[in-house]
Amino acid sequence: MTDISRPGPGLLLATMEYNLGDQRWTHTFLSKRLDDDDFEAQLNEAGLTMSGFLDGDRGWVRAVPR
Repeated sequence: MTDISRPGPGLLLATMEYNLGDQRWTHTFLSKRLDDDDFEAQLNEAGLTMSGFLDGDRGWVRAVPR
């Protein structure tokens, strides 16, 4: 089961449910769409910098310590 909502502009709230045998757990997260400058600023705040993209559509990046 996956529960997804959009609580505001550029925001995605999702709860993922995982099952393995008789074990079950959930993971809830809030995601915010960032433009390139905001994304780089957030990485820098965390002590990271972007070292490249992992795929052709720029959906995944490689972040490394600064």
